[in-house]
Amino acid sequence: RQFARAQGRGRGRGRGRGFGSGRGRAIDSNQTKGRGGNGREQHNGGRYNWSTSNEGRGQGRNTSRKTFSPLPRVVTSNFASMHEQCGAARYKVHKPQCDCSKIKSWREMGEEVGNSSNSIQLDGLVVVPEIKIVRSVYHCLGTGQEIFKANSRQAELKLKEEVFPPSNVKAANQDEDDTKNNTKTPTNFKMSCAACLLEIVPNGFVCVSSPSFSVVKLACDLSRKRAALKQKEGRELHADHAHFVCVLSRESLWNLEIAKTGEMKAKFTSNLYSQMMEQDIPVPSGDDDNDGGAKEKDKLNPIDIGHHLSSLLHITCRDSDQDKRTHWLVIVYDDTNNRRKRCWSIDLPGGKRHLGEAAFEGAIRETEEECSLLIDPSWIVKDGNKNPRKSNRKGDKSNVYFMLRPPSNLIMDGITEDSFWLNEGITDGPKV
Repeated sequence: RQFARAQGRGRGRGRGRGFGSGRGRAIDSNQTKGRGGNGREQHNGGRYNWSTSNEGRGQGRNTSRKTFSPLPRVVTSNFASMHEQCGAARYKVHKPQCDCSKIKSWREMGEEVGNSSNSIQLDGLVVVPEIKIVRSVYHCLGTGQEIFKANSRQAELKLKEEVFPPSNVKAANQDEDDTKNNTKTPTNFKMSCAACLLEIVPNGFVCVSSPSFSVVKLACDLSRKRAALKQKEGRELHADHAHFVCVLSRESLWNLEIAKTGEMKAKFTSNLYSQMMEQDIPVPSGDDDNDGGAKEKDKLNPIDIGHHLSSLLHITCRDSDQDKRTHWLVIVYDDTNNRRKRCWSIDLPGGKRHLGEAAFEGAIRETEEECSLLIDPSWIVKDGNKNPRKSNRKGDKSNVYFMLRPPSNLIMDGITEDSFWLNEGITDGPKV
């Protein structure tokens, strides 16, 4: 063993080679990074192990001391008091008797110490703070496994009433960006459903789709008009509201999704840019060659297809050719000034559901927040068991996708208000 002292550079040999600097960064042959402290670094087998707690910290494996996670205290009332002591910014809600690794380990620890009481078994909805060392969890009584199986929605609503009392219902529906500005209130945290709970009632996302461009464009126009009306009335748009809403060809989106080479990606990105420009979205045209600088930089901005849009593209890739020739409504974010992204981001409306919400209820709320479009069950396309669509991709099993289309009465209203039909003196419009 050799040591690299804090005030200078040293060289250590183990099964690998590494360099350490006491006050700077330490990088070994396995790309493990750490920061030097006031003490010494020990190199062992290509990784840095910090010998004492005051000598430094790193992202490598810590063999000198292990973090001990004690059996948490189970709180069954007064969630606000537990939150004040815990101070977590995020919480996860787990179903009764779930098999998540953290809950399962606590259950086993309770059995080892001879405590097999109901508080350790956690037979009910459990709220776990997302922090490194969990010292307290909240157990909602009266939401046991049998009760939860009979009516999971009612059990979730009972927990919601305990966590967010009626006086703080508005705060319960706040999103992360809203709660950051409310640090003085006891509800400045974010609560979401764990994967075990989403297996029963998943998150919902929507895709307004039709073979007719004009039908999807009608939904896009409704979204834009309502967003403009909100701003005219002095109401602020939601923090997650999209910068733009547009209609894109599913075929063009799929071509970009499966493009492998830079040349193919540039080709299909340019195609999508053209479709977005036709709908008054200020994307770079790629035709101006005489101006350098910023415009040349704009040409290099890619289009980032969001996770949920990508998932639905892969779900529908085996559909019939006729079903593939459709147009989809997408939300667009201008992230070209974001140093980490430098792109245009597109995705589907939707998001995480709240406690007690059904998948489509959560999708309705999220769609209104993200693009101001008001939808209801009459928009759902009746397509047998194909709606909603589900994915088997890893990390996407907790989501469902609803295929939507504007109902016939909205289509007729849109046709009769169109300038072409008004100029022709036709009020009823053609049959759809």
